[in-house]
Amino acid sequence: MIKALVFAAGLSAGALPVLAQAPVATAPAPAAGATALVGAREADVRTRLGQPDVARREGRGAMWTYRRPTCSVFVFFQDRPGEGLKVSSVSAGPRSLSEAAPSLDACLAASPAG
Repeated sequence: MIKALVFAAGLSAGALPVLAQAPVATAPAPAAGATALVGAREADVRTRLGQPDVARREGRGAMWTYRRPTCSVFVFFQDRPGEGLKVSSVSAGPRSLSEAAPSLDACLAASPAG
């Protein structure tokens, strides 16, 4: 059925025209602090950021939260077979819903909440 439609349109099989290509969205470049942490092991994160305020592990992943005075840093881990937990991504968020989300670098640079 498809071949019949292709040949009926005067095209050979495998030579379908491209009607339109959607623009490819690119993710924003990670912040410098995030780049340094992605792929890091648990011990490396503890050395750089200290003990997490909240640590949660489920299945093959984990999330650590570091509280700062005006923001929180979220470090996400993925358990890679033979390698253990490694950072898969890092993000920052405000401590209060009424505040704007800070940049990750600014939040990483802030001193820990007391």
